[in-house]
Amino acid sequence: MTPDIDGAAGASRRTAVLLLLAGTVSAASELYIPGIIGLPALASDAMRAVLGLAAVVLALQAANRFRHLPWHKPFFPIGLSVLGAVLTGWLAGVSWPNSGDEYSYVFLADTFLAGRFWNPPPPDPALFASFHILVNQGRFFSPYPPGWSAFLVPFRAVGAVWLANPVLTGLLGVALYGSLVRLGGGRAVVKPLLALVLLTPFTLFLGGSVFPQTMAAALVACIVWSALTDEARPSVWRKLLTGSLFGALLLTRYDVFAAVVLVYAADRLVIRRFYALADAVPVLLGLLPWVACQLIYDAGVTGNPLQLTTTWVVPPLFDLSGGGLGLLKRAATTNLYWFGGLAEFGGLPVVVLGAVGLVLKIRSRTCRFYDFLLPVAMACYAFLPFTGDHQYGPRYWFWAWPMASLTIATGLVDSEGDLRLAGRRVSLAGFVSGCLVYAAGALCVLVLTTHAYISARRAVFDVPRPAGRSVVLLPERYLVLWPWRSVMIEASSLDFTRNGIDLTGRTVYGRADVPDAVSRACRLDGRAVFVWEEPGRLVREDCR
Repeated sequence: MTPDIDGAAGASRRTAVLLLLAGTVSAASELYIPGIIGLPALASDAMRAVLGLAAVVLALQAANRFRHLPWHKPFFPIGLSVLGAVLTGWLAGVSWPNSGDEYSYVFLADTFLAGRFWNPPPPDPALFASFHILVNQGRFFSPYPPGWSAFLVPFRAVGAVWLANPVLTGLLGVALYGSLVRLGGGRAVVKPLLALVLLTPFTLFLGGSVFPQTMAAALVACIVWSALTDEARPSVWRKLLTGSLFGALLLTRYDVFAAVVLVYAADRLVIRRFYALADAVPVLLGLLPWVACQLIYDAGVTGNPLQLTTTWVVPPLFDLSGGGLGLLKRAATTNLYWFGGLAEFGGLPVVVLGAVGLVLKIRSRTCRFYDFLLPVAMACYAFLPFTGDHQYGPRYWFWAWPMASLTIATGLVDSEGDLRLAGRRVSLAGFVSGCLVYAAGALCVLVLTTHAYISARRAVFDVPRPAGRSVVLLPERYLVLWPWRSVMIEASSLDFTRNGIDLTGRTVYGRADVPDAVSRACRLDGRAVFVWEEPGRLVREDCR
């Protein structure tokens, strides 16, 4: 019998259409759009997760019928991800610091450019209060670690903040490539895994944003690459490099640094036992200059080198109150929300295959430290008392998520580039092709909905500014993005009092929702006072 080529091609096309549709529907839930038909939040999260899992199963079943990826060079998806991150930042609008977190990092970069660690406080701290920019003891400062903002400084100086994360996306890809090759992955393994990680909306949106998670992920990937290279060819200089990379990670994300150090140290103790102590000396020497920078920065802001700026005003964010059952319920709710977001942004296949690979590696006792990074991230962040608000997927997982590709490569894929699942050989390249079809459907919708969302939030800055020196008071707003949508999205005034480090602009923005906002603004010398009413309309207040 001759193979039914036309029938196989038709089946592949039907599967591709289903995957494209699944990605489109999942992404249509961005910004809680299922609320328009009355779905509660948990049902919406579950719907996205189920759609994502169904797409993974469908891609696995059809993998051997899909065409392989059209490129031959592993560096093609790296370059494509850099370009994709730039385009996503521009088209979706995420290169603008939409979140208060992102703006706080830019604020700190401006502070560094001015040659200082903190700034004089605004004339009325309550009127000009902003999310994640704090006033304490007469100091106006960002509470976040300094590393990401320091990296932003040259980009900010030339007006190209939009390029910082795409550059780091490329670095993430190079470090992943180096790690996969070091682990023995051939082109049949490396090429599809790079595409699976780098060409999803999860990577492209964070790579186009001003969030620090891409920098953390790139540094973690570089640490793994450096450590694996040092194991193959031990060198004091490579250990110093590994320690220096840990130092850069310390200054970028304290939580990520702590998690990676603990898992890495445990791995070294298991493998090297007492020799691990000798290995640790050059690593610690590489780390020390960065620790000194951290101490100098903390002392410069708080006056105490041992007082982190992060906890100087705001208490630690991990909340273990509520009892055992309450904690488990919160962890389950948070993880369901983040799994739904991961499915929506095309990142679920990496987690599903990584989980299967981890189980197989545990059974064969071949686990390494990079295998446990994602499970540690998922377990720890489940107990945060919040979900992160502005999400391009579960961004708190992103620093560890790409590392699951190493678990897939070493626990689930053979040398010919096939997945071994339940006694069946499944083409990894074909599976990735199916996943990218799903991701393409999601990406198109996510670009549109995210652009609409950010444009609505930015509307307060689209009004023609008054000719003279002025204060524009911004109210609490509730956004209705689509005319058929019944659920409104809050836009707090705290997110838009963006006045730079010195409040010296011709127009400054204050909060209309503080008590006596107009009279307080009128007391500012030489500034006319306006209240933002709606897009395109300012109302002048009489200060007489």
